Amino acid sequence: MNDEWGTEQSLFNRLNEEFHFVADLAAQMNNHKVKRFISPRQDFFKQSPLDFKNGWCFLNPPYSRGNIGKFMRQVEYWATGHGI
Repeated sequence: MNDEWGTEQSLFNRLNEEFHFVADLAAQMNNHKVKRFISPRQDFFKQSPLDFKNGWCFLNPPYSRGNIGKFMRQVEYWATGHGI
């Protein structure tokens, strides 16, 4: 497994049926699940939560050392009203 490992399509489809995701927050050109996505080049950590306020966002963060916690802390920060 590496940082470019994508979510199984069948799992994503089941989740998307319920949440109707508007963006994929950590994806590559070859594995994004939603038309609107953030690639490593766009840098998730430089995005504004205001860009994603109109719906649920999908996030399957990179699994390399330290990344999951870093991504989750940023999402928690946004979810508690910071950066807005």
